[in-house]
Amino acid sequence: MSGKFKIRLFTADTINYFQELLLKETWEVIYQEHDFNEVFNNFLGMYLNIFEASFPVIYHDKHKDNAWIARGIRVSYQCKRSLCLLGRNSNDLELKNILRIYLYCFG
Repeated sequence: MSGKFKIRLFTADTINYFQELLLKETWEVIYQEHDFNEVFNNFLGMYLNIFEASFPVIYHDKHKDNAWIARGIRVSYQCKRSLCLLGRNSNDLELKNILRIYLYCFG
């Protein structure tokens, strides 16, 4: 499956940076407001800005993370998958027997 997935890095350095930004924030906007919804929205906005600045999203390719899988295992998986798809869409008893034997051996 090709494509990308996203992660956030939570390391000691990024956590320390996050804490520093929280300490530097004045929070005056929150203390001056009297409406609870406005207080919450202001707090959430400030918090999310600091969170996004401290823990940026990093994109990784999906296929590169499976580089440890040997080529032979990948070929065997592709063969098994194609046989399973053929067996699912077919009423041929000989093909289903071959599939059953293959799955018994290579499960």
